[in-house]
Amino acid sequence: MEDLQPGPGEVPIRVHASGINHGDVIKRQDWTGHGMAGPGRSRTRTAPA
Repeated sequence: MEDLQPGPGEVPIRVHASGINHGDVIKRQDWTGHGMAGPGRSRTRTAPA
């Protein structure tokens, strides 16, 4: 996986460990038809204040 650089207004974080559950596997395999973001592609959003 490439080493991504933070964009404007972003900061890098180091992940020591990450969990996965059955729902993640189902989404990753696209059983639901909605897909799942791949490595380096977050689906998080910032809500306006």
